[in-house]
Amino acid sequence: MESGGVKIPAVSVIMPGYNAGRYAGEAIESVLAQTFHDFELIIIDDCSTDNTALIASEYAARDQRVKLLKMPENSGGAYAPRLLGTRNALAERVCYIDIDDYIEPEFLEKLMAKASENPDAELIIPSMARYDGKVSGNVALPDERFFERNFSEGRELVKETLDGWTINLNGTLYLREKLLDAYAGFAEYASEANFYLDEVLSRRVLYEAGKTVFSRAVYHYRENPESVTRRHGPGTFSFLKRNRLICRLIMEDFGKDSDEYSRACHQEFRGFFDALRILDRDEWSREERACAIGQLSELRAQIDLKGAGSYASPVYKLLFRLPISAARRILFLVDSHYHPTKPTFHKKRHQ
Repeated sequence: MESGGVKIPAVSVIMPGYNAGRYAGEAIESVLAQTFHDFELIIIDDCSTDNTALIASEYAARDQRVKLLKMPENSGGAYAPRLLGTRNALAERVCYIDIDDYIEPEFLEKLMAKASENPDAELIIPSMARYDGKVSGNVALPDERFFERNFSEGRELVKETLDGWTINLNGTLYLREKLLDAYAGFAEYASEANFYLDEVLSRRVLYEAGKTVFSRAVYHYRENPESVTRRHGPGTFSFLKRNRLICRLIMEDFGKDSDEYSRACHQEFRGFFDALRILDRDEWSREERACAIGQLSELRAQIDLKGAGSYASPVYKLLFRLPISAARRILFLVDSHYHPTKPTFHKKRHQ
């Protein structure tokens, strides 16, 4: 399709990247190898210090479907680069692909086929397989029950993203205008939980979506420990701020008496213990540890323990009430005896 002499692709693939030179070629090649050819690929470099931008520029020089944009400064997360890409996208539908993941050759073809079969669908959600860099496993998300029917409202699915993911939103096919509306509504949060604000936005888009359908198109998610910060820094506990923001929005959208709110509170509760484990996993100076404990104390005070309800283990509730220094010392013993609930699944960030 053309508009004003400009060819409009059927779908815009948006790929933010930061210091991903090791994986960028595989991700880009997987998009260019699609059996569905009517797309543009917009790569947004978030001020990488490696060869990510160079790799992207080489592909852009060889294939006119590839465009390279650059952030004016490092944003620290996928949120701002995705927004820049979405604003510059030409297609009605857009799809976000992380630069260290890859998609199967029929991925876009299957998504667009679902879109053709369901022209009133606002979201087309693909399947996800985890990839360890050597072997890609079987499809992990979602399970078969989600393929048995279409959902008239995305809000029915929000609970599937809380306290552990049972559906996958990576590679989802969105309507561009709906995304831009959601971004506009999130301007006030742009300075909050910046590392993970894209996760909060995706839930809001899901909540506001109309008809939502699932596709068997497979997105391969790389289990890459380098993409989640392993060394402590400014964003070490940003997932706790993300969880706090999610709780606030879930309370506004569903109310305190909802199962969604209980799940969100339990996600925040478990996140607190994830943070304690990080304190023991990483090397900290005395000053850094004291500062981190102060941050955790402040964030813990905001967690609605009652809201977590029966989702929270009584043993961990008792541990939660202890001083942080004591809780840290006891946590290992409690974990080994009581087997903590599954760890919170933190989606990757590209820094």
